[in-house]
Amino acid sequence: MVLVIAPALLLSLGACSGGLSVAEVDACNQINAWDIGGREADRFDRVVAMAQDELENSNNDSLLAAADELAHSAEADRVTKIESFMSVCRDSGWEPPEG
Repeated sequence: MVLVIAPALLLSLGACSGGLSVAEVDACNQINAWDIGGREADRFDRVVAMAQDELENSNNDSLLAAADELAHSAEADRVTKIESFMSVCRDSGWEPPEG
């Protein structure tokens, strides 16, 4: 019995410990869409605000810090901050949506 329960328990614990939440993936997807979709300056603040809303319950400190830096970035620094944010997304396990 122990041989059946132990592997199942380890498998379920492993599934809970890694990866991004759905909301975190959505935040990464939103910023990525803005970045690859033409970087419309008039949509930047709205997209970043939506991403921050998605991250409201996140425990990923790196992602939260990158989003905060992005929200407070000067227009001249946006490309660099977007790259930093997307790097944190990738490092956290995010992959671009297919399509």
